[in-house]
Amino acid sequence: MKLIKVSVLFIALLMCFITSNGQNLHQLKHLPSFSHFNEAELIQSTNIEEKLISKNESKIWTIYTSKKFYKGVELYNSCSTYLVSVNDQSIIEASPQNSNSISGFDLAYQNERTANIIDSLALQLKIISSTPVFYFSGKRHQMAVCSKYQTSDNGDFEIVVDLNNQVLEHNDLLLYHQQANDTLIQVNIFDPDPLTSSNTLYGDSASDNNDQSNTFLENQMTHASLLLDIDSTGTVLSSNKFITLRDFSTPAVPIFVDTAIGFLFNRSQSSFEDFNVLYHITNFNQWLGALGYNHILNYQIEVDPHGFNGADNSAFSYLSSPKNLIFGEGGVDDAEDADVIIHEFVHAVFDAIAPDAHSGNELRAIQEATSDVFAVNYSRAIDPFNWHNVFSWDGHNEFWPGRIANSQKKYSSLSGSFYSDAEIWSGCMTNLYNYLGRDNLEIIMLEAIYGASNNMTMPDMAALMLEVDKQLYSGVYHDDLCSAFIDRGFFSICPVTIDNIAEVNSNSNLFSSLVINKNLVISNLETKNNILSVVDVFGKVLVNKRINQNSITIPLHNLQTGVYIINANGKSQKLVFLKH
Repeated sequence: MKLIKVSVLFIALLMCFITSNGQNLHQLKHLPSFSHFNEAELIQSTNIEEKLISKNESKIWTIYTSKKFYKGVELYNSCSTYLVSVNDQSIIEASPQNSNSISGFDLAYQNERTANIIDSLALQLKIISSTPVFYFSGKRHQMAVCSKYQTSDNGDFEIVVDLNNQVLEHNDLLLYHQQANDTLIQVNIFDPDPLTSSNTLYGDSASDNNDQSNTFLENQMTHASLLLDIDSTGTVLSSNKFITLRDFSTPAVPIFVDTAIGFLFNRSQSSFEDFNVLYHITNFNQWLGALGYNHILNYQIEVDPHGFNGADNSAFSYLSSPKNLIFGEGGVDDAEDADVIIHEFVHAVFDAIAPDAHSGNELRAIQEATSDVFAVNYSRAIDPFNWHNVFSWDGHNEFWPGRIANSQKKYSSLSGSFYSDAEIWSGCMTNLYNYLGRDNLEIIMLEAIYGASNNMTMPDMAALMLEVDKQLYSGVYHDDLCSAFIDRGFFSICPVTIDNIAEVNSNSNLFSSLVINKNLVISNLETKNNILSVVDVFGKVLVNKRINQNSITIPLHNLQTGVYIINANGKSQKLVFLKH
């Protein structure tokens, strides 16, 4: 994750000749600050083409997403995201760590070989898409085939195979927890679930009991108003502008039909889950609208409240067209628990904001944690009883242990399991809830998601949240955020924000720095009792040496893209460096 000035970023964009539909990104010059600079500095040769694939907007960003290609072949997981601040035109670039040079490939032979592999995979799997890619193993690129496919039991998978039919990656892509006329109707729901509303622990009458209803559980049902579509005959439909229900996953359980008996069902009837899902997804969308996010999902999401062949699982599928949610019925029916419903729907929200961010353990941990945090925040706003139990009704029982959202795990305890590691991030976020409140925390989290990219880390996301706070709230929550991030081990000291650096830069004429032939030349130095140091934004000292002449040359080959502070002559300057 890099904090860079707009002129330097534009050098990078020009150098990569980012194109969209054959057009260079030069056409973005109408953006303020995208107009005056000298792109000749810092440019090195590259044979990678970068293409603009999407543009999006949020409260504080204009977001450009690109992919990298070599001779028309995509580099696997190579998406870069550029966040342009609408306030000051500063930019954050979020990019995967990948090689910027490829050579030595016989594309004619390898394209023939990949075509054979694609044909072979198509005979074995229900392929959604297959494409040749360059796969980076950490040392070099190799030609491979990336295929996305679905299974008969609603599974979504990705497989990457090299030219020798060796599997390089095999990823489960499902994100689990483990305008018509309308009318207002009254429905029964759990709000958010029978344990939270009654302040009761699971057991006895407060248990699943094979989906049977009882007096205790019926007393925890709430009448709620729900706006649903109606057709030309006045029949109530299982949809509104946010959601539509459809029976597309086994078992075959019909969606409710409008009849004279009305809509007040209990949990022993399948239609109860239909209305519970409809209500909570509608209510959560209205909450997003209240935060100022009315159009994150630009589609009506399809939901099957009775799916997964009866398994105790639920998931968001971004491969399906249209994208959908499936709720399982094993154990406690997942669609009875608002935590599960909101958790899965927030996966759809994350995907809508950052549609190309799907890979990397820490990224997936952040995704799971974000869904957990929004879910417990939703229930906590209704009743704070045992708020830290994620999936209060569906889990924490004989069926499965659920998760917690107030873990004290540190970043140093990363395990490589993104479900387990999610508790590091969720614990940090729910701690911040105490200082920022629900509204401000969720707005900062949503805005930071616009910078999500494959293989990003928790410190990357933490740095984005600090930048959002600076852009949106003028740094009001800087100290609270820093304290939480340092406590979790994401930083040893808080990163320097652009505003902090601007203060450092106020005495820029006291010495000069210039990049020449891949070296940093610092001149106009005092030589008496003077020490020169170069420090990154995390406070790590990279250079520290005594000055005995009025100029000094520092090789840049080991310096990574980023913002650095040069200390000399008793003063400081900012260096913004972009490496290619």
